[in-house]
Amino acid sequence: MKKSLIAMLALAGALNAAPVAVVNGESIDDAIFGPNPAELKQMPADARKRLIDSAIDRKLVLMEAKKEKVENSKEYKTLAQLAEENVLIQLWEKKQFDAIKISDAEAQNFYNQNKNQFVVPAQVRAKHILVQSKAEADAIIKELSALKGEALSAKFSEIAAAKSIDKGSAAAGGELGWFPKTQMVPAFGDAAFALKNGEMTKKAVQSQFGYHIIYKQDSKAQQTLTFDRVKDNIIGNLKAQKLQGDLAKKVENLRKNAKIEYK
Repeated sequence: MKKSLIAMLALAGALNAAPVAVVNGESIDDAIFGPNPAELKQMPADARKRLIDSAIDRKLVLMEAKKEKVENSKEYKTLAQLAEENVLIQLWEKKQFDAIKISDAEAQNFYNQNKNQFVVPAQVRAKHILVQSKAEADAIIKELSALKGEALSAKFSEIAAAKSIDKGSAAAGGELGWFPKTQMVPAFGDAAFALKNGEMTKKAVQSQFGYHIIYKQDSKAQQTLTFDRVKDNIIGNLKAQKLQGDLAKKVENLRKNAKIEYK
């Protein structure tokens, strides 16, 4: 039931699809990229184009399959019937899901009893330069040590882009974004969280990846998300949980009232 529930929720996004390409007169909609097609617009242009190009290739193969009358095969008809049945089941389950009502009071009660689930750990925003040797790391630290503020940040990014062997972050000037301590290897996480905002490590931090120079840009204290911020998610989760129980009871009743013969 869980897999069909996920598919059911994804189906809702498909009903509000927008075209991203047209192939031989046929439209390709953004819904094929998942339950949150709006995320496609937020992707970098090159990554977005790669996804769309892949969808175009798929559409061309589909057209070729239709041209060769694959839909007339026995295998296709069997699979098509199963697919049609799955869509019917998903829509029926969506109807049951939409009918479930969870009050604000129920959601508030769940929030009050499970506040630990809504704790966002302390985070820092940092960038780093990763090199292979301690000697190279020490030389970079020496070069940067006389700088402060914006001058330090700008030069740090410049060196990260030129010398960091972490090519993913190097392309963004060493930028790692926001992260909790546990997301990083212990040595890196400990060093980053020990820094003050705007401060750089005075010694290279060694990890299994090499030697890091870390520049801490900003920090956020641990916080508990307010009820208003998580209410919709709580209601959705409670509805999904209730749906599982409701479906089990409905199927049990259907079995009781059905004539079933094992062959």
